[in-house]
Amino acid sequence: MAEESTRAWKDQYMLRLPDGMRDRIKAVAEANNRSMNAEIVATLEEKYPAPKPESRLISRLHHLIDIFDDTVMSDKLSNERREHMLSLFKDSIVDVIDRMTEDELARVRAETSFPGELDQFEDWPPQRWRSGGTGDAMGGRS
Repeated sequence: MAEESTRAWKDQYMLRLPDGMRDRIKAVAEANNRSMNAEIVATLEEKYPAPKPESRLISRLHHLIDIFDDTVMSDKLSNERREHMLSLFKDSIVDVIDRMTEDELARVRAETSFPGELDQFEDWPPQRWRSGGTGDAMGGRS
């Protein structure tokens, strides 16, 4: 119950419970040495966990994509310079993907699209990506 008093509560929600549920919650709360409120919150936290914060590697990957959008595709670059920058960009993305955990890789597969310009490289998508069962779906944006 000390846990409940130290937590900063911001939201309140009036809840109507079906007959008998209050007694069941109270019994479980007592067995777990918690208040009914703490028991309800613990159950909700288990069922609806907070989203995982973005990892350092996923942040790095998104930063690389931003750099690509802002720099590599700039009209101010010559074609030769753009091709060189694109190759460096691709190598940097592959390096980040190779260092990701399987969980990070799964999140990237679900949430990230890569510039379609990368499709011109024979070694794109990276082997680690292909081994994940996604085929050639790198989410190109061209």
